[in-house]
Amino acid sequence: MRQGTTLLNPFVSGGRGLLGTLLIGMLLSLALPAEGRAGSFPVTSCSSQARSDDTLAYRGQQSSRRMVIKRACNIFTRGRTGLITANQKRQGRVRRGEHATLVLRAPPGTALTSIRWSGEASRGDCGFGVEMYGVGPHQPARYLARLPATRRCRLTNASSAGRPRPRTFSLGRSTQVVQRVTCQDRGGCSTSNLTALRTYLSQVRVVDVSRPAVRITGGGLASRRWVRGFQQLRFGAQDNVGIARQEIFAGGIFRASQARPCDRARTVPCPNGAGLLGFNTSALPDGPRPMRLDVRDGAGNPSSVGFTSFVDNTAPGRASLSLDGGQGWRRTNAFTARWANAREPHARIAGVRYRICGVGGQPGCAAQSRPGINISALPGLRVAGQGEWALVMWRYDEAGNENGAVASDPVRLRLDSVPPAPAFEPPTLTDPTRVAVQANDRTSGLAGGEIELKRSGTVAWQSVPARRVGQRLVGRIDDSKLPAGTYELRSRAVDQAGNEATTRHRLDGSPATLSLPLRFASVLAGGIQQIRVVRRMVRRRGKRRRIRRKRTRIVPAATVAFGRRARIIGQLANSDGQPIPSATVFVLSRPPGGTESLSGMVTTDSNGRYSYLVRATNTRSVRFAYLGTTLVLPSSREVNIVVPASSSLGVNRRRARNGGSVVFRGRVRSQPLPPTGKLVEMQAYFRRKWRTFSTVRSDAQGRWRFRYRFGGTVGRVRYRFRAQLPAEGGYPFATGRSRVVSVIVRGP
Repeated sequence: MRQGTTLLNPFVSGGRGLLGTLLIGMLLSLALPAEGRAGSFPVTSCSSQARSDDTLAYRGQQSSRRMVIKRACNIFTRGRTGLITANQKRQGRVRRGEHATLVLRAPPGTALTSIRWSGEASRGDCGFGVEMYGVGPHQPARYLARLPATRRCRLTNASSAGRPRPRTFSLGRSTQVVQRVTCQDRGGCSTSNLTALRTYLSQVRVVDVSRPAVRITGGGLASRRWVRGFQQLRFGAQDNVGIARQEIFAGGIFRASQARPCDRARTVPCPNGAGLLGFNTSALPDGPRPMRLDVRDGAGNPSSVGFTSFVDNTAPGRASLSLDGGQGWRRTNAFTARWANAREPHARIAGVRYRICGVGGQPGCAAQSRPGINISALPGLRVAGQGEWALVMWRYDEAGNENGAVASDPVRLRLDSVPPAPAFEPPTLTDPTRVAVQANDRTSGLAGGEIELKRSGTVAWQSVPARRVGQRLVGRIDDSKLPAGTYELRSRAVDQAGNEATTRHRLDGSPATLSLPLRFASVLAGGIQQIRVVRRMVRRRGKRRRIRRKRTRIVPAATVAFGRRARIIGQLANSDGQPIPSATVFVLSRPPGGTESLSGMVTTDSNGRYSYLVRATNTRSVRFAYLGTTLVLPSSREVNIVVPASSSLGVNRRRARNGGSVVFRGRVRSQPLPPTGKLVEMQAYFRRKWRTFSTVRSDAQGRWRFRYRFGGTVGRVRYRFRAQLPAEGGYPFATGRSRVVSVIVRGP
């Protein structure tokens, strides 16, 4: 340094040397709390890299216009640089007490413990005092440098080639750092020469032992409601040196942080006030999660507050949807859908979203929502119009989770409030018994209905069996069972939704009436063919001759021996006698007291004739039935075949003496037999009459046996015997007899 330049760092007060200053500083520093136990931060002014004014920590005071404070710490500043307190260099004087002062004040609750400082001074009048010191409320001033005012002194002129080296000084527990140039001479001080104190670097260490105050004010993370996805936390934080950093921890793991903009050129470097932090909760497991908000002040002192977040990022699953009353067609526009909610592990069901879309070309697709905790039904649903609609539904929970991809399987909402429009079709000649009703229904379609008729002049309606064929009701009128006359028709049609309508008119609006019978009548003749030979005496060429001729007659009933055959012949024709060829005639058989059953069928020839061969296996009624066609009425003919019971008869010997016996035996051939066997009456011809003298019952196979002992016979007598099988209930045969056997008996 050139001659005449004085560094302020080695200045001492009252003759104390540098060693004394250092010792005092060390003793005072022992009284301070260790910085490791409290937070601290530097406040730097006039750094060598400053590109703007960084002297905001120092507040300037000056008492006259001739004293000046200059902030020239910017590296781009021309001329004198540094933080300068001085007088204006001009002719004249300033009064005593005039000063230029810069003060760095510690924030409330903090202390200034040390300073790293570099500076120099020049003095043009000995009446000026030049000071740089730290001061606290309970400690004396700690001078970094001092040039006290005197009457005589060495005037200095600061013109150094470079800046002095920075040195560190202890400030104890100072609350201010003061840089001052003051006129202390009673007669005033001259301003002709420059008196200045220039700071090239000031870096004060501020110690803060207080922790920040933090309070959570809102946000989804602290709402105590179930949340999902990206969520935020709002809070307020205050500190005497401001808030430098804020962080969120979830489950002890760092999740989000934010540093506030701090200016280390200020004693309160960081801002206070509201804060906002957020992160995506998708990385957390679902459920209640303990969290912690950490804030640090500008000195690094931490403060924390804990809270619990309720996290649920899982959407409710698929629900199975059902419809009250099923998915059939309805007449009223009101539907209720239901489903069962499985127990949700975390957030409850908060509502549903549903969509009703037209099916089969129906326009419109409306999406709606309905809130409700654990909602399980959608009553009062309505569709936009007639037709078929599809309803799908998916749920959302209290956290807002929802997934339309797991919507329920669609259920059908079917509305049809318009009834069908039935009308009778005109009759046709090719099928006169067919009655058809057109019952078009544009929406749901025809479900069914009925057709009725009544004879004109009566009040009783009769049902006509009808079936649905597409959009028609088709029935047939059995005119063979109704008396002739004029009949009125009526039809009721019901669609799939239950709408119904009734009509008594045809398509052209005329009344629906018919005249019965609708078909022409048929006559079925027939009977058992009997052929007998007739012998007659005729005269031919003057001579009498006997001739034989076969005569055939048809009888409605005949007796036919068991096992024989009988031929039944007949003809089918209309009421005018015209034959009906190629017609099928069914043959039905019914035993006495039994049920009729089908036993065969025949077909008429080109003349309408038919022939059927019957075996006499039991007594029965044989009915020939022609069922008719769409144009011909049915007809029938009944023929009775009487079959006598049959049994064999034999005797063990043909001759016997009076007092001897013979054994008659036989077997009933006409079966089936009664469960208890067949009753057999033994008869003898006596006094010109067959008389029953005993009875016997056969076994299950029809075999029977009877022993007879003769008595009272005188002379030689020829006896005739036979077995009679009387008719019985449940036995399908008439009374029959066996052949006659003779036994010759000799008496005394």
